[in-house]
Amino acid sequence: MAVYNIEVTTGERLFAGTSDYVYITLIGAEGESERTLLDKWGNDFAKGTTGSYSVKTPRTLGELFLLKVEKDPVLLLAENLWFCSKIVVTTPEEEVILFPCHRWVSHGELVELRGGPEYVIEHWKDDDFYGFQFFNAVNPNIIHRCSQLPHNFPVTEDMVKPFLQEGSSLHAEMKTTYSSLCLPENIAERGLESVPNFYYRDDGLKLWSLINSFVKEMADKYYPSDNDVSRDSELQAWISDIFTNTFLENGSSDFRTVEELTKFVTMVIFTASAQHAAVHNGQVPLGSYPSEHFGEPDCKQIIKAFQGDLSYLSEEIAKRNSELTLPYEYLNPAQIENSIGA
Repeated sequence: MAVYNIEVTTGERLFAGTSDYVYITLIGAEGESERTLLDKWGNDFAKGTTGSYSVKTPRTLGELFLLKVEKDPVLLLAENLWFCSKIVVTTPEEEVILFPCHRWVSHGELVELRGGPEYVIEHWKDDDFYGFQFFNAVNPNIIHRCSQLPHNFPVTEDMVKPFLQEGSSLHAEMKTTYSSLCLPENIAERGLESVPNFYYRDDGLKLWSLINSFVKEMADKYYPSDNDVSRDSELQAWISDIFTNTFLENGSSDFRTVEELTKFVTMVIFTASAQHAAVHNGQVPLGSYPSEHFGEPDCKQIIKAFQGDLSYLSEEIAKRNSELTLPYEYLNPAQIENSIGA
């Protein structure tokens, strides 16, 4: 039997407390707990208070990475919103994990919280850790190299001209473009190729490469030549519909080569799996496909090899993380869902 000690803090806001039933579910790398009611004698979730509870599981859940919070009304009473400030979990291994919330929770809502180790609790206000979170937390795509100077920027063209290449300008040196869907281009155009400790980029590019290799093998099987791509009317209709009815409408509306097809499908898989995992959470393991989708023996072998590559990368990331004060787990293949709707 494994025991997880839980501390739940209700915020200080007006009417932050609730008398409703509150449930939590702990999710780890090796399993999840039962949906557990947090209940003790008295008013459990009064404004500004912290309550202590425990969740018991038959065995340890491995590394905790997600906590689900739900709230149900008492009998038929009216909606009673609750402002949850934070939840702190102490594992059977004595690891202290903070799950920040800082939001209202309503009836019937499922709130999913990501956790961070004790380091987060101690350093979340530090400037360097604040910068680290921009690189490696849930919004890695908001980081860009500055593409234009603020109107009151004190540096002028004349001041830097002696340091620029002939024919260049301050504006040209700072200009960048945006390709937000294809990670290698996205990283390059945001000027982030050499930024240190950017684990979203490091793990993401490795995953992109593995997915691209997998897609290429599959595409080569079904489309041996570029002509096969051009002649597939259903494929061309599919991509034409995407380009016509989405934000890609200004681009090419057909595939002419296997390489173009491979890149596009790589982008779709990466966006719906790895990119989604970087800002959300996993459900079905990446690389898992129903047998009826790909029944041919050679396709099954390609999938098996892809799964092996993902497993190797997962081990590589785990080894890297073991040496970090704050591990970066979001793009570990073991925690990435196969697609958003999987």
